[in-house]
Formats: sequence, structure tokens, C-alpha cells
Amino acid sequence: MKKLAFIALCAMISVYFVGCGIGEDSHGDSIPTPSSEDYSHLPECQNKEDKIKGCLLIGSDESEKFRIEIPMKNNEMNGVMRNYYGNTLCETKFVDSIPVSATLCFDMQGNPKNGVIKEYHENGNLAHEVEFKNGKIQGVERAYHTNGKPKGEIPYKNSKRDGVTKIYNEDGNLRAEIPYKDGKKDGVEKWYYENGNLWRETPYKDGKIEGIKKEYDENGNLK
Repeated sequence: MKKLAFIALCAMISVYFVGCGIGEDSHGDSIPTPSSEDYSHLPECQNKEDKIKGCLLIGSDESEKFRIEIPMKNNEMNGVMRNYYGNTLCETKFVDSIPVSATLCFDMQGNPKNGVIKEYHENGNLAHEVEFKNGKIQGVERAYHTNGKPKGEIPYKNSKRDGVTKIYNEDGNLRAEIPYKDGKKDGVEKWYYENGNLWRETPYKDGKIEGIKKEYDENGNLK
């Protein structure tokens, strides 16, 4: 299993799951249920060849509180991506690395999450906060470093990423801005050096690169 930073993983999915089931309650209202897709037969991804043939990419942060499982095929995310954070499971469906469903979140008994969920670092500082309604993410999901500085902000609309995801270093300085629309990258993704200068920018349209990627040195000169 690879150790990967929580917010970096979110950005990669990005933050980024195959069809989530829908059940009916006794009043006829839709109740989301976890996907029944099973990837236990897939080997863990070790290299690019595995990702082409089919494998499960597994990662976690240093605290082991966050875990992510991504089914890979043809070197793309294909299937239900699952995020585990504390006692929360979130799922999103991907086809060729493009999200094709809203993100739905559940407790470990399979019940849709409701209310504001907060997780804390061992030192007592807030680590993560997000609001759910019937399993869907509401508003802005936020993560924090152990020192209390912001780590990332992910805005949602209808439980899909919508707006600019922001990633920060441990000093609270901006490291990345990633624009989304209806769950897909849309706009110019920007990453920054530690000194604040622009490192690289990549234009996206409807989840795919469209235009010229640019990269700069630490002094701001185009490479």
C-alpha cells in the first residue's frame, strides 16, 4: 500500500466511483445504498503494466485514517472508487477517469450520512469537516494540517465537485487551484512552487485536457 497525502489524493480524483445502488424506503423516497461492485479479485497495482491489465490502486495517508481504493483498467480509473475516512465510506463512479456519478457517503453499516461530520488530529486540532444530507455532500469540504492551517477546500454542488478546489502547504500557502464543473475538471488547473510562483498550468474542458500545458521555473520563466 502506498502512503499518499489525503488532500493530494482528493485532487488526483479529486479529489473522482462505479454505480451506487438506489433503494426505496417505505415512503417511496430514494435512499442511496453502497455499491455492490467487488474488486477483491484484482491484484494491487504495482506498475503501469498492472494499471493497463486491471488492478486496484490502494493508498493511505500517514495516519492510516484515510484510505482510498481505485480500480484501474487501460491505465484509467474505471469502476467504483472508494474513500474511507474514519467511519465514513464515500463512493464515486468513474469511466476512463471521468466521474459519471455524484459522490455518495455512508457509515460503515451502509446508512447514508447526515449532518456535519468532524474528525480531529491527535493534538485536538480539527482535521476534516464536511456536511452530508441523505448521503450527499453539501457545500464545502475542508481539511486541515495538524498545526491548524488549511490543507484543502473542495466545493460541491449536488454532491459533485463544482468550483475551485484549493490545496495548501503546511504554512497555509496556496499550492494548487483546480476548477471543476459538474464533477469534471473545467478551466485552467494551476500548481504553485513553495515560493508562490506559478509552476504549471493545464487547461481542461469537460474533464479532458484541451489546449496547451505550460510549465515554469521557480523564477516564473516559461520552460
